[in-house]
Amino acid sequence: MGCYERMLSHLQSTRLYDMSKNESLIKAEMKAYATVLEDIISQINRLCTECFFDEMQSYSYGYFEKLFGFSITPIIDVENMTENEINLRQQKIDCMKQRLKISNRNFTKQGIIDAIASWGMTAEIIESYQHQNTVMNIVGDLGLLSSRRVKADFIDTFMPGHFEYTVNFS
Repeated sequence: MGCYERMLSHLQSTRLYDMSKNESLIKAEMKAYATVLEDIISQINRLCTECFFDEMQSYSYGYFEKLFGFSITPIIDVENMTENEINLRQQKIDCMKQRLKISNRNFTKQGIIDAIASWGMTAEIIESYQHQNTVMNIVGDLGLLSSRRVKADFIDTFMPGHFEYTVNFS
């Protein structure tokens, strides 16, 4: 049932208007409103279907890639994607979801490992209390960030400023 039909049924249920005439001024006015409302409803429905980044075929998916700092992939219909492209996109979606779970209370050793994982990297952290230093070895990388410099900058953003650490990329 479209806008026009819904408005017509609601007005008929009030019994305030005689809706039996085929071409009344009220029906003409409702048709004009319905035309505009159908367009608005269409835009709202499109927004609702494209506002979630976990929809692989969403046209707004690229905006989420940019927001999360990943390299942007071209817009391709899921039907035309290779299995590798689908897997990569799914890995990015999983990383985005993981990143949204990180809070400012997650700066334990495991919290840092989880934060690094949210960028598609696997890390092991070795703490040396004698040398007052920590070494982060990046042992796995999905390649979601463009360069080592970008990866190192990312790690700098969430590490405490007073913390001495070294990052090694394998």
